[in-house]
Amino acid sequence: MNNKTTYYAYPGIPFSPTQIVSDITGIPTNTIYARTRKREIVKARKIVILTKHLAGNKICHIAKEFKVNHATIIHSLRTLKEELQTTEPTRLMVAKAINRLQLVDEYNQYLQKIKKEFWI
Repeated sequence: MNNKTTYYAYPGIPFSPTQIVSDITGIPTNTIYARTRKREIVKARKIVILTKHLAGNKICHIAKEFKVNHATIIHSLRTLKEELQTTEPTRLMVAKAINRLQLVDEYNQYLQKIKKEFWI
């Protein structure tokens, strides 16, 4: 069974969320997967995790890809959720990635869920 998901940013042209976030942030893809705590790299990693999660990947599969525990993925999603509420540059980077991956409907549903949680 093949667990690799192919993402399509444009019809017929496969792109991965990691490559798209790399293009947007200017951080190389291998650096996104590196074990570092530099703020800009961590932010890019969180955006990749969110886009993969919105695309339908399970948290355990994302954790295996990043070679971390599933709790780390959950923590990344929670902290990015808080950043989306407070930081405009993060919102813009996420919006660019979402638009290029054509995950707008999934992202809008995610935002509605966040708004209910934060009572906005």
